[in-house]
Amino acid sequence: MVGLFIKLDGPPPAYFMGGALAFRLEFGPADSTGKDCPSVLAVQSEMLAQYRPGVVLWWSRHEGIDRYAANGTLLIPSTEAFREAQKRDFIAAADRFTADGATLVVVLTERPGVGIMTRDQRTRAYPLIRNMVYHDEYRQHFNQIVKEVAATRSNVRTIDGDSLFCAPGPGSGPGALCDDSRGSQGYLRPDGSHVNNDLFGEQVSADLMPQFERASGRGASAAR
Repeated sequence: MVGLFIKLDGPPPAYFMGGALAFRLEFGPADSTGKDCPSVLAVQSEMLAQYRPGVVLWWSRHEGIDRYAANGTLLIPSTEAFREAQKRDFIAAADRFTADGATLVVVLTERPGVGIMTRDQRTRAYPLIRNMVYHDEYRQHFNQIVKEVAATRSNVRTIDGDSLFCAPGPGSGPGALCDDSRGSQGYLRPDGSHVNNDLFGEQVSADLMPQFERASGRGASAAR
């Protein structure tokens, strides 16, 4: 999830935005950062207790990556064990974020951009990148979990992440990659995942915030 805290006017004044997935992940053979992810749980809990947010925004792109079960077993996204754990953990996280009355707004994971293919060959071989490019069904499965949970809970809402970056219809490939180029300014997400904040940060924020306010019930109308 996005690691960001911002403060906006209006009661309750705090919007707490994210952190990271609070369980161990396997990004790739040369990237050990995934083992540190469980430590984020304590950080999230501390911030929730300190700021008591009215709205939590969840925005993650790493839900389709290999992960570890509590007993250390590596779970692969194509397996039923992974899917069951993913749903169970999402519901538990939603319960945790909304325990004090907050609304959880989840940005449905957007398709990566074609800029992801500009990454070096070694990086493109990482499970994280390979799954993002060639296994869009993993992204779709997580989004379906979120939508199913949101359909049964008034305190979980969704935003269409694709609408912030991608035109409707099939992606430009390979896989489901979408073309988010902006003419001579290049790709909105040069590496296919992270926004070029210098050029497009304000634009993406301006597109996101009205949807966020509507979904959270703070705009003109609430939308699921």
